[in-house]
Formats: sequence, structure tokens, C-alpha cells
Amino acid sequence: RARPLTTSVLRASTAYPRLTGHPGSSVRQARVVAFGGDDKFLEAAMDADGFPAKLGTPLGKVVVQGVVVAAAAGGWSIAPSVRPVVKGVFAAAGGGIGWLVRRQLVKTRRKAATGVLAKLLSSKGVGNVKLDEAWQLAKSYGVKESEFVGQLTTLYATYLSACLRSAQAKTSELSDLLTLQRSFNLGFDAVGDAIFDVCGRFYSEQRAYFEAEEEHEAKQKLDKLIFLADRALSEDPSEEGFRYERTRICRKFGFDDAEWNRRVERVGAPFYRELLATVSKDPGAVSSRDLSAVGDQLGLSEDTRTRMKLEELRRLVSASLEASGAKLTPSQVEKLRAVSGSLGVPEEQYRTVIEDAVAPAYSFAVNEAFSELEASETDNSANLLGKLALRQQELDLTTAGANRLEAEAAQKRASSLITGALTNLRSQNTKGAADALRSLTRFAERVSAFVRAAGKVAQDAEESSVMEVYFGGVAKSVTPAEATNLYRVFLMEKAEEKALDRLRQLTGVTEADAEKAYEEVAGPIYRSKLLEAVGAGTDSFPATVKASLKELEASLGLPAAVTERYR
Repeated sequence: RARPLTTSVLRASTAYPRLTGHPGSSVRQARVVAFGGDDKFLEAAMDADGFPAKLGTPLGKVVVQGVVVAAAAGGWSIAPSVRPVVKGVFAAAGGGIGWLVRRQLVKTRRKAATGVLAKLLSSKGVGNVKLDEAWQLAKSYGVKESEFVGQLTTLYATYLSACLRSAQAKTSELSDLLTLQRSFNLGFDAVGDAIFDVCGRFYSEQRAYFEAEEEHEAKQKLDKLIFLADRALSEDPSEEGFRYERTRICRKFGFDDAEWNRRVERVGAPFYRELLATVSKDPGAVSSRDLSAVGDQLGLSEDTRTRMKLEELRRLVSASLEASGAKLTPSQVEKLRAVSGSLGVPEEQYRTVIEDAVAPAYSFAVNEAFSELEASETDNSANLLGKLALRQQELDLTTAGANRLEAEAAQKRASSLITGALTNLRSQNTKGAADALRSLTRFAERVSAFVRAAGKVAQDAEESSVMEVYFGGVAKSVTPAEATNLYRVFLMEKAEEKALDRLRQLTGVTEADAEKAYEEVAGPIYRSKLLEAVGAGTDSFPATVKASLKELEASLGLPAAVTERYR
């Protein structure tokens, strides 16, 4: 029974011969060519069936063992003399030569074991060759244990090197590499040395392409190499060992940890995306636990996995909306729920994805409803509520989500009317500005009635509460000075008190600014009447004039301090 492979042997710097040449070269040690098409295993070495490999067969062993005897016999037979002493000398010389030949044949046979092992892996498959079987085969070629470890590690490095012939990454390649590690009980230090050696040669040969600005296949191969290296090294249970191997490879290529992770995820993400697409087709095909395990195997961070899951869920929701005519049927909602569960997406994130996807469709319905509210001569809130409730149900939208979108639509429309009023005001079209403000306050009144009818606020709620819920952000679209000017214009157009109050709440005009604006508008009216009395030329106002002024003061609501100042 073969002794177990010791860690000390695996740690030796000469555990395996260093490879030379680039992937695809004809160097003897690298003759094991890997990954033929979809075979997913090592192909036989080019000389696996040559003469050196035959030396390990029973007949070959007989030949090796008989070389010394045959050479001695040849020397005895060709001796120039029949004297036994002479013949003995020639026989000894022939035997010595035979011994040297035998020694070289044994050495050649040991080297041939690598190709024979590769052929075994090719014929049976990487996952079907066990360590004991490989050791028995190598031992039949006279391979020592230390040499055997080196040959296994050489096979591992050669396979990794051969993977770089193609820039396309395949999970089968990673699977084979991990299988080689586990089946052959390769130590992580030996694996690290093999990977570092491949990285070093690849860097030396492809460095010019890495530094070039234009795209080149070598850059994609580098990503693939980093991905395979990361996944192979991550098998090391020692975090310190993994970080050591990663650090020295990073130094070789001039990477930091962030760049390393980006390259790993750039290769691993497409495989994970394909798996997510499988979940979208059949939610029961893969569980969230399986997804987590695959994400770990591909080296994807939790943030990347979460982002990709949400992207896939968004894609599925969009496809469902498109297939059913901008709505979600009960069966589609059920499937989306199942997919979300298999993906492991929390309820809060699921609702966010749904609401983001259906927001345009519901906002369109809300804008149409609000346009009807503006255009209608009578209050038709009840009819519009029914339409929006049906649309909300069709889109699997929560009440909170619907309220948010309705508020956004109301604020957008109100801001548009305010912008129109400001445009007219800047062009000195006060009538146009006043008309826009009337439309604004009328729209706010209709929306207030709509909100109350929908039960979104209490029927006896104050107007300011409704304004805050649906128009709270409108004031941000106008500066305080602009808001005061608009209020002043509306005052001059003799707007109703309720309309003025709505405008003040919509635009954020303070009560102090409103009073000041009122005084600025009503004061000249009082002053005009006062001048008329002064123009009569009387030393004192007649009783009728005084009564008229008092009545005007009361109707205008001017403070006594203001009227006294004008007097």
C-alpha cells in the first residue's frame, strides 16, 4: 500500500518541474494538451504511445532488466581473444555500458509516466481517476513518491495553462481543476506554486497586450486566469494562505484587491445570470440556498448577487407587463412571487421592484384622471376613483405606492401651472399669470375633493393637511420672492379668499408675506379714495366722506396703522 503523500513533500520548491514555453508550445513537459472541445478532460500526451511509454509494460520491464545482461553477453561475444580474461574484461565493459543504458531507460520511463497518467485521465475522465489508481500506474513505471507528486502537480499546471488557449470561460474547466486538486490530494501550497508559475509565464508572454489601450483577447484570458486562480485558491481553508497566494499574483500583474475582485466577478457574473434566468423560467428548479452556494462557488459578493437578482426580477416584471398589455394577471403575480421567493428577494425589495416597474403605467392613468378632473365642470371624483382602483389592482400596486405616485403626479402638474404663471408674469402678462393661478387653485380644489372621496384623509381634515399630503413639494419649485409676486398678482385680480389661501399654501407664502402683499395691493386703493377727499378742497372731511372711508377700511381689512400712515 502506498504511503500517504506528505505535506512536506508538497511544500518542497522542487515538487514539480517548472513549465516553460507558452500554452500550446511543444515543450516536452507541456505536451499534455487540455480541454478538447466539450470533452472537459486532459488529452493524452503526444508521446503517450511512444517507445518511452512502452517501457512501463511487462515486456518493456523485461527489456529494461535485460539490458545489462544483453550488453555483457555482447561484450563477451565480441572479445578479440578466446582467453577468459579478455572475454571477461569485454563482458564487464559491455555490462557497464548496459548499466548506463538501463539507467537512462529507467529515467525515460519515469518521465513517460506523466503522459501515461494524462492518457488515463483522458480515457476515463478527470473525475473517474482516483489517487490510488494513478499511484499504482506511476509506480509501475518506477516513479518515486516525490516524483509522483511533482507529476500530478505538473498535470494540474499544464491543464490550467491549456485553459488559456481560449478566452471563453467554462464552469467545466473550474470543475476539472477542483476535481484534480481533491482527487489527487494536492496541497494548497503546491497548487499555489503551480498557479503562480502559470501566471508568471502568461504575464511575461502577454504583457504588451495588457498595457495596450485597444482591446485584445489576452485581456479576456487574463480575466479568465484570475477567475480560475481565485476559485482554486479559495478552496484553502486558511484565509492567510489564500491571501498570501492572491497577494503575490496581484503583485505580478500590478493589481489591488478591488481590481482582483472585479475581474473575478466579471467572469463569474454571466454564469450566475444564466442560473437566474433558469429560476425565472422555472421557480422550482433552483432554491435560494442553491443560488447562495453557486454564488459562493463563483466568487460573487453579496452586493453583486443582490443586484443581479433584482435586475433579473425587473426583467421578468417588464416582460410580464409587455406580454399582458401593461398589466399583471393573477397568474403572473403568482409566478413573480414564486420567483422572488426562489431568488431570496425580501418583500420590501420585491415591492420596490414591482412599483418601479409599474410606476409609468399607473402614473399615465393618474395623469389622465387628473386631466379629467381639471376639464370637468362637475366633481367626477367617484368615477375616477373606480378607474384608478382597477388600474392599481391590475398592476399589483400597494395603496402606499399608489398614493405616492398620485402625489407625484399632482405635484408635477401643479409645478407646471406655476411655471406657466411665472412665464406670463415675466412677460408682463398679468392676465395670463392670473389665469394660470386660477387653474392651479382649481386643480388643487378638485384634487382635495378626490383625496377626501378616496378616504386618503378624513372628511373633516383641514385643507392644509390635504395640501401637505399631495402638494407638499410644490413650494420647492418657486423662490420666496416669486411666490410673493404670484400671490400679489392673484390679489390684484380679486381672487376669492379660499383660492388665495390655497395659493399661499401651495407656494409656501408665509402669513406675514401674505399680509404685506395684501397691504401693498389694498393700500393704493385706500390712498386713491383718500386723495379724492383731499382734492375736494375742504378743511375737514364731510361726514359722508368719513363714513365712506370707514366702510372702505372695513371692507379692505387694513390695519389702523396702515390707514393712519396714508392719512
